[in-house]
Amino acid sequence: MKSKSDEILNFFERICAIPHTSGNEGELRKFLIDFFEEQGGFRSEVDGYGNLKVSRRNSSPDSKKIILQAHLDMVPQALDKDFDFYKQGIKTEIQGNKLKSVSGTTLGADNGIGVAAGVIALLDEELKNYDLTLIFTVEEEIGLNGAVNLSQEFLANADYLLNLDSEDWGELFVGCAGGVRTDSTIPIKRKKNENKFDYKITLSNLKGGHSGCDIHLPRANAIIEVLKFAKLCDLEIADIQGGTLDNAIPRECVIVGSSNYDINYFEQISAQFKSDFLKKFSEDYEMDLSIAPSEVRNELVWENSAQIIENLISVPNGVLKKSDELGVVVSSSNFAIINSDGDVLNVNSSQRSLYNSERDALQSKIAEHLKLISGVSVARSAYPAWEMKENSILSSQAQELYRQMFKQEATIKVIHAGLECGIFNGKNPQLEMLSFGPTIKSPHSPSEYLEIDSLKYFYDYLRQLIKKIA
Repeated sequence: MKSKSDEILNFFERICAIPHTSGNEGELRKFLIDFFEEQGGFRSEVDGYGNLKVSRRNSSPDSKKIILQAHLDMVPQALDKDFDFYKQGIKTEIQGNKLKSVSGTTLGADNGIGVAAGVIALLDEELKNYDLTLIFTVEEEIGLNGAVNLSQEFLANADYLLNLDSEDWGELFVGCAGGVRTDSTIPIKRKKNENKFDYKITLSNLKGGHSGCDIHLPRANAIIEVLKFAKLCDLEIADIQGGTLDNAIPRECVIVGSSNYDINYFEQISAQFKSDFLKKFSEDYEMDLSIAPSEVRNELVWENSAQIIENLISVPNGVLKKSDELGVVVSSSNFAIINSDGDVLNVNSSQRSLYNSERDALQSKIAEHLKLISGVSVARSAYPAWEMKENSILSSQAQELYRQMFKQEATIKVIHAGLECGIFNGKNPQLEMLSFGPTIKSPHSPSEYLEIDSLKYFYDYLRQLIKKIA
């Protein structure tokens, strides 16, 4: 007989075969509806935004109502720029204790493994007499949009919600950061290129990662670092393209520009730059900085390149405030995407904080900073922090169970990533919530992997917790 963790992995493989990036969850949602229809005894409902609710047709009226919640979408990041997340599934393989993508992409364990665990729990014979409901949201990765637009009725009358979207086994999360996206446009004035040499500079092969969970790690932001190199070489920029998603630390950035310095000077600067870079960003030891003559003469470059570069490399970025008491990042910003388009420079960033007031203040600070180079900024997709609830019955019972099962204390934490729990709290303030999951390393990057051993502990704990609180 297969173990429950094997069943979860097998179901996750089926999820991986279906493209399901943000806004493209329809095929996966249909697969789940059809799957439960085949099982019989379940009711599937889809709200007006595309969120899915699955419940038993006949559930015990005497047990507490428990929601298991995860999101359907995944972050699309690939080493191969031609990989089509809209058409291609993810192929996986087991390497020792790691489940990884062999497609050179994000694995999608964030949050596909939570979806798979929820499905297996609803089918679990040991849990068939409990009042369980699955809620699978859409577009979590691009602003928690599914949660924001979730039908209020999906949460009605529930006692507990277990969010299966955390990534460090042994840690029970009782709060999370809120966030906001900032879209900025900066006008570009161009002038005739009078420099002698044209170059294409590419900084690539960085680790990247989740802009919440990984923001404290010694990993570089490709956009900021390549701009620093451009400054060292007195480069006047003609074009820049970097980053792909506002919730992923950018792994690559390309600048096309010109300078009066020859290639020998660039190579000298490059050697020192790489040495200093690796001392500061130890996890980006595979970084690649390539300098090549540009194939096309840049007729026009930015008139105020030096001013724009100086402003952008000094924009608030990374960890901006930490709490020693909570042992967590309080506030951060991620300079996520940059691209020049004619006479406009587009910049996208995301800000996070455990406190909504500090989130908003940081967003305003970014906007004011870019205003110095005539930037116009618009805030979007704001979502609230999930503030830790004192004297939570669910948290107390969860800690007690963990202690009984594993003979040690669970770590009670707030997380710097955004979880949908903050939004659910606004829709049902009486709902008690907890977030936990198996260990997933380097989410939002092609280095993502699931620690398989943690999956067994996670599911055993989930099953026993349901029994305890029901």
